[in-house]
Amino acid sequence: MPPHSLQINSKCLVTLGSTLQLAKIYMIHSRLKPFTILGKDGNIPTNSPSASFPAEFLTLDCVFLKFLDTGHQKWVAQERVITYLETNLAQKRMLDQNQHRVRKITRTRAKDIKLKVEVKSVSHRAKAKPPILAKLAEIKEEFQVMITLSDRLKHLLLQDYKNVTRHGQLVRLPACVPVSKVISNFSRSSALSADITKSIEVYFNRSLASLVLYDFERQQFVYLKREDTESYSDVYGAIHLLRLLVVLPSLLVSSLLSEDGIKIMLKHMNELLEYMEKAYEKIFSPEDYMKALKTYLNDNKEFMVI
Repeated sequence: MPPHSLQINSKCLVTLGSTLQLAKIYMIHSRLKPFTILGKDGNIPTNSPSASFPAEFLTLDCVFLKFLDTGHQKWVAQERVITYLETNLAQKRMLDQNQHRVRKITRTRAKDIKLKVEVKSVSHRAKAKPPILAKLAEIKEEFQVMITLSDRLKHLLLQDYKNVTRHGQLVRLPACVPVSKVISNFSRSSALSADITKSIEVYFNRSLASLVLYDFERQQFVYLKREDTESYSDVYGAIHLLRLLVVLPSLLVSSLLSEDGIKIMLKHMNELLEYMEKAYEKIFSPEDYMKALKTYLNDNKEFMVI
């Protein structure tokens, strides 16, 4: 059953990417009582637009809610719902401020990024720029050792962004060549210690949900969590590892590592990127993607870029 703090017609906060969105709860579904939905009057009118319940949510605790900023209504897994408390509201304000800061930095410093990744814009709203690449703007300028992407890997990142956010495709899971295998093969072909290469895999498992996935992929991730996956690096593949390597520098410069330590890690990341370029045909393939089901597309269409 849902926590006592989640009540019908009450406000709540919902995790959406790296932000928290304000919403109102209209119905609550309990996995402990299949087909039982707690509504205001205990029933759902058959003519209600919200009466259609996604079958994939039957084994989940979930809520039907309305996002107050956009008016969009949908079912979401209860694990994404946070109680409407002042402490959580403070966290939302902090995340909103951080998002505003990142957008401002991206606008003012994008031209000065040493990586100089060219991203074609489909409109003046700047939403066409892949967030994975936009995060490069957060890297501190004083660090001279930067990650280096080949033109082929740059193009792959852009195509990956289009596949997921524009064309409604998902990466097939489990991947044919998982992250753990890519890192293991790289470790055998390099002089790096196992501890260093293992640390990259640890970063991946800890950062996948918060930094690597696009919002359109999060429902797929929720399904995966239900299967009690021990290590995401055994399920996700090289394209998600590539995304991580692009955003990881911004994590390193905000960590407690010394400047020398950061430069060493960046050097090793460059070596891994060089390996991925050489092994391109073995670890990347257009067949890694599949078209999302119609129900999935309908549930997540607000996360697609038109």
